[in-house]
Amino acid sequence: MSAHIGKRLRDIRKRRGMSQRELAKGSGVSLSLIRKLEQGERAVTRLETARQLAVALGVPTTQLVAEEAADREPDGVTVDQWGGVRRALLAPGPSDDLDEPPTVAGLRAAVESAQPLFSGDKLAELSSVLPPLIRDAEAVAESGPEGRAVHMRVMQLTGWLLLHWAASLRRTAISCVPSDL
Repeated sequence: MSAHIGKRLRDIRKRRGMSQRELAKGSGVSLSLIRKLEQGERAVTRLETARQLAVALGVPTTQLVAEEAADREPDGVTVDQWGGVRRALLAPGPSDDLDEPPTVAGLRAAVESAQPLFSGDKLAELSSVLPPLIRDAEAVAESGPEGRAVHMRVMQLTGWLLLHWAASLRRTAISCVPSDL
């Protein structure tokens, strides 16, 4: 997730006219964590936590976690859209950066809420949502059979997405080849 989640969280919360305390009560997320995110002390949170905050604010989770275009393309340079996914897949294991460990039930709910992004071809949003999903899936995989099942589902969705994306690149490349060759 982008380091700017705290700024987006604060902006949306203020537009909704909510205090941090009201958001904490409505979301079930600790007031301390909300403050840390908004003040930039925490740049990372579980997708499950982001989903709880988004539900309380009445916005899609991707509105909190998806990077702005300006965050992705500094000075007009195109940044690898799937770099975060690649780093999450290559990471040695679950992150210790989190205040709270992910739960199987919370991760399952986060996967279900992200499911429409897969079927809707929302690749930019998925490129922001997948890294924390993968990170959290790695953490719950160690918790037993249910955790391994959720981890497997996240890996299946990630694999499907990357294959779908590669196929669309091939189709685009083929359609650009002149027909008289």
